[in-house]
Amino acid sequence: MTTNKVEIFQLYSYHLHQIPNIIISKGKVMEKVCIFIDGPSAHFMSKNMGFSIDYSRLIALLGEERNILRSHYYTLTTTQSDDDFTPQRPIMDWMRYNGISVISKEMIQLHDAITGLRKNIGSLEVEIASDMFAMSSVCDEIVLITNNTNFIYALEKIKYRGVKVTIITDSTPSGKTLVQSCDQSINLEKISERISRHMKETVSY
Repeated sequence: MTTNKVEIFQLYSYHLHQIPNIIISKGKVMEKVCIFIDGPSAHFMSKNMGFSIDYSRLIALLGEERNILRSHYYTLTTTQSDDDFTPQRPIMDWMRYNGISVISKEMIQLHDAITGLRKNIGSLEVEIASDMFAMSSVCDEIVLITNNTNFIYALEKIKYRGVKVTIITDSTPSGKTLVQSCDQSINLEKISERISRHMKETVSY
């Protein structure tokens, strides 16, 4: 089912007045941060590194010296039966149970007239970029987990607003390009031991 973006923005507007201006911990002012996880990209990056991300550990790590306002997880879904069950449902339910907002979008199936094959396509770029820009008005830092260079323009615009941009990515050419456009970067592989879970627990993202 495609997410209604109007409802998401209404939800943001409803809760913005509840966000405190300053959080102080151990005498230190903590930056307000919003986390955005490009699910498909994060999954394939970690898979290529030989581990699977435990998102509760990832968010706990990012929250050690930050005040996390929101954590958002974006994923593409496929329907495998008439009851609308998707293989991504378990991880989506787990995310919601653990306080992570899940934005899902069903992929479109296209038929190749030449080969006769069907393939699923989909993109979350508009949803992620729009939500990052919306939340940048109430936070000090945006953290994005991806290796998709199509976000560079949106990240540059967020930086123009005086908001710090942190990217968590890999060491591929795309990742290196993203690093050059951000204020701070974290190499996913270098924090893998602190945020990984066993591969046997891996589910589709």
